[in-house]
Amino acid sequence: MYRRSLLALLAVTLGATFARADIQSFTVTLDTSGLSGTGYLDFQFTPDPLGTPGPGAATISQFLSSGGLSLGAELTPLGDVTGSLTAPPLVIGNTFATNDYTQTVNAWGSSLSFLLSLDTAAVDSGFFVTLYDSSFNPLGSLPQGESANLIIDDHGVITPTAGAGASVTAPVPEPAAWTLLATSILVLLGRAFWPAKRASAEK
Repeated sequence: MYRRSLLALLAVTLGATFARADIQSFTVTLDTSGLSGTGYLDFQFTPDPLGTPGPGAATISQFLSSGGLSLGAELTPLGDVTGSLTAPPLVIGNTFATNDYTQTVNAWGSSLSFLLSLDTAAVDSGFFVTLYDSSFNPLGSLPQGESANLIIDDHGVITPTAGAGASVTAPVPEPAAWTLLATSILVLLGRAFWPAKRASAEK
């Protein structure tokens, strides 16, 4: 009975560790040192109208800046948007044809970065980061004027692309989760077999 309870606890531990395996996180960094004047920072999570999109969300958190970035008012969100940069997390779903969050920028500073977590179940969808000047002219170097994009294909594989002055890192590793898993397994296995070893030694 004791061993069965420990094995059940091990199963729960494994489930908790891998429960979020469908979420991949990236750090997106934008160099804004060459920008001046006011403008806009825009995030869009869009389903592919030619594909078969799956439901999912893009979550933006850990928004950081340097060099005096100053944010103004946010424009009225379009589509499936909750939260904001100033009241994180900012969550954008791919529910509608357009799901868009735009933040006014009063001063660009020298750089900004954020953690982007994408649900790989949102197949056939794309996340786009675009900087605009005060007249809404896109400032990025990628084909649609964006600074970076992350495309989720029909198999849930995410392909990040960064334009000039931008970087998108590899998925953020989670060593703490693996350490916790390994420690939990060792402890549980030790407890499972220690009574048997003790009983054997007492004979």
